[in-house]
Amino acid sequence: MLDYSPERLALQYATHQALHPGTYAILVPRHKTNLPRYTPILIAKASNDDEQWITLHPDPTEHEHYVRVLIKRHADGTGHVISGGGNLRGLKLSRLGSSKEWAKKSRERRAERRKKQKEREAQLTPEQKAARETAKQEIAHKIKEKTLKQINTAAKLGLPG
Repeated sequence: MLDYSPERLALQYATHQALHPGTYAILVPRHKTNLPRYTPILIAKASNDDEQWITLHPDPTEHEHYVRVLIKRHADGTGHVISGGGNLRGLKLSRLGSSKEWAKKSRERRAERRKKQKEREAQLTPEQKAARETAKQEIAHKIKEKTLKQINTAAKLGLPG
């Protein structure tokens, strides 16, 4: 499903244009949204190396609820919100790592997950491995059948593809 929210449209415009750092009011046409005609949407672009856009996840189990904020990093590893998030402006953030540190932690977590997966696969009996392969083949066959059915239905209706 396409996201035609005003914020999304303004962000798409800003990313496709070479905008200089600063704050912009972008007018979004009403035929794209359910808002009044040419609703201005404010967006801000980071201006310094110590400023960065991040995503705050208040509850990691809920993937829909997140807030994009512009933060200013300090030398001591903390930062504070300078834009976005409405009432979060001025909020002090601790435990901010550099992008290299986060990438390193991500690689370590990924390696740990792979190691655990290999251990689980090593504990499988030959019968379980055969059953798993059979299930994979059945699923692949069902997907292929469904794809062919969709293509044939589209051809009957005169649709491309």
